Formats: sequence, C-alpha cells, structure tokens
Amino acid sequence: MKITAAKLRNSLITFFGIDRLNQKFLNFAISHFCFVVAINIHAVFINILLLKTSDDVNLPIYYNMINFLCSGIGMLLGGMIIKHVYLKYVTFLGIGCHLAAYLIFLICMENISSFVIPIALLIGFGGGFFWYTYLNAISLYSEDDTRDISISFIGVFASIIALIVPAIAGAVIDAFSGYTGYNIMFGCAFVVSIISIFLFTRLPKVEPQRNKTQYRHCIRQLFTNRCWALVNLQIFLRSIRDGVFQFFLNVLLYQYVESEALIGLNALLVGFMAIFSQYLCGRFVNASNRVKSMYLTTCVLTGAAFMLAIQLSAATILALSLVNAFFVVLLMNPATSIDFLVISSMPDGYPCRGEYLGIFEMTRGFGRVLGLVVLLLVPKTEIGYVISLSAVTVVQFLTAFFASRAQKAIADFQKQTKGE
Repeated sequence: MKITAAKLRNSLITFFGIDRLNQKFLNFAISHFCFVVAINIHAVFINILLLKTSDDVNLPIYYNMINFLCSGIGMLLGGMIIKHVYLKYVTFLGIGCHLAAYLIFLICMENISSFVIPIALLIGFGGGFFWYTYLNAISLYSEDDTRDISISFIGVFASIIALIVPAIAGAVIDAFSGYTGYNIMFGCAFVVSIISIFLFTRLPKVEPQRNKTQYRHCIRQLFTNRCWALVNLQIFLRSIRDGVFQFFLNVLLYQYVESEALIGLNALLVGFMAIFSQYLCGRFVNASNRVKSMYLTTCVLTGAAFMLAIQLSAATILALSLVNAFFVVLLMNPATSIDFLVISSMPDGYPCRGEYLGIFEMTRGFGRVLGLVVLLLVPKTEIGYVISLSAVTVVQFLTAFFASRAQKAIADFQKQTKGE
C-alpha cells in the first residue's frame, strides 16, 4: 500500500510538472491560491449583481473600465512602493483594498449600484498591487526553460479553484431569496482574504532594491528599443479581447437566463476546459511553437465568434464560453512567456522588471478599456454583440504577428550580443 501511494504521489507530481518547480515558487503558489478563492467569489458575481440591482447592461462595463485602469495604475504604484518595502507588503496592501470593498458589499448590498465607483477603485488598485506581486514571483522563481510549466501550473490550480468556487457560490446565491446568498458569499470572501494574509506573512522577505524607479528610462526604451516596443504592442493588442471576454459572456448569459446557478454551472464547465487546456499547454507548448499556437488559436476563436451570427442564445453563449476557455489559454500563455523572455533577455530587464511589469499592466488596462469602448459603441442588439465580439477577436492575428516579431527580435539581439 505504501508503495502504491508513493507511486501515485510521484505520478501526480510528474503529471503536474511539480518536480520541475523550486520550493520557493511552490510556497508562493500555495499563498497565492488562497486569495484566488476570494477573487473567484467576487469576479463572476460582481458583474451579475450590478446588472441585477440596476437592470443596466452598461453598468458592469463602466465598472470594469474603472477597474482595469486602476489596476494598471496600481501596478505602477506597486513598482514605486516595492523599492522601499518588502514584496509581500505590497500583497497585503492589495488584499486590504479587497477587504474594504467586501465590507461595502456586506453593508450596502441592496444599493450596491450606487457604490460602483468606490468599489471599482478599491478592487482595481487592490488587483494591481496583488497581481504585481504575482508577476514578480513568476519572474523571480522561474527561468525561461521552466516558465511555461510555471505559468501552466498556476493556471491549472487557479482553474480548479475557478471551477469549484463560482459553482458553489452560484448555487448558494440561487438557494436564498433576495440578497442573502450574496451576503453569505461575500462574507466568505472576506474571511478567506484574512487567511491569505496570514499565509503570505510566512513567505521569506524579498529585500527591496531601495533605489529610484526607472520609469522614465523604461518608457524611453518602449519607443526606442525594438524588443521592448514589440512586446508592449502585443500586450496592448491581446488585452483588447481580454477586457471584453473576461466578464461579458457571463453578463450576456444572465440576460437570457437570469439564474446565478447557471452562471456558476457555466463557470464549472469553463473551469474543466481551462484545466485541460493548461495541462496541454504546459506539456506541448514551448519556445519553438509558441507563435504557431497563437495563430491556430486565433483562427478557432474567430470562427467561434462568427458562429454567434447564426443564432445568439443561451446555448450558443455557453458553447462559446467553453471554446474560449480552452483555446484562450493557448493564446495567452505563450504570449505571457514571450513577455518574460524579453524581461529576462534584455540587459535592463531584470533590474527594472518591476517598472516594466507596471508599465505593461498600464498598457493592458488601456487595451482592455479600448475593447470595452467597442462594446459600448455598438448597438445593444444581437448583431451588435456579434460584431463587437468578432472584431476584438480578429485583432488577435496582430497579437500573434507582433509576438513573433518580438521573439525574433530577442533572438537577433542575443546573436548580436554573442558576436560582440
């Protein structure tokens, strides 16, 4: 029995690629996953709650526009703060902002649409601070040869959480009348966030660099250095679609069914697809085929978006959600690996990684807002939704193109450096 258990454990370790990851990364991942539970409680149902309390489909769009922009600003501020404090203190600041937002939900649940701006500000800045620490941890604790498996490892278990938590939350919310279910789940998010702070306190301290931020230098590089310019451009382009698909399919589905339980079920199915895709991505996508994966994925996602023109219904929205969950991983993970490839390859990449990550998040925020502007401008009709979802997907061919140019630019730079 002991031998069987040991073999099973080793098989699981190999299956998930844990044997290739160092202990520091794994310790961070456990702390990270705890707060991801809280994120998955609010991420899906904030938009549904805003739509439910206001009956205005534009309100979730406005919320996300503020959220995305503040997240970028939070990343920039995080890059400045981290020069003077330990990395995990920036994490505490991010989680603290979420705790304040959850309190507003618990106190003002039935009138929450009146507090959309402060909530968007808190969750936006909090998300910026929190994800800043995540990106720094990926950069600190992985190399280029383990980066794809590191990102996929986080993705697999984050997808498991995204599979379970919204499904439970949706069932709980649907089981109670009024807003009782929402109060229960946001109360759980508050408690889980406090637990995650405790876990992060146990991580080793990453000494601050205690020097001035180099934002002026980094911004200059984005306009004068080909490698930095290309990677920043592909981040902007891929974010145009990301901003829309991150939440709008759930909003669109709720307009057709008005059931939080079905939204949770959709999240469950999406989670299964994402886990499988993360596994395949970690096993088969590497530096040699990243760009091919992005082009193939974009073809499939574009075809799926155009399929909505045949019939826009709850069934087709569910189908698009599943297709998107599987294939978007094969677009975003390779693109993210190229981001880190540039950071790890350029001479100023590692010393200025905090500044570049903050600038990239700001770029991502602008891209997401542009996608939402497209969503706001089109008519709120079936054909309008099809046009907007298809348009932001077609743009991803440019994302793949500029990602390939960035990867080639780095290869040329490395050859030139070796030649010197």
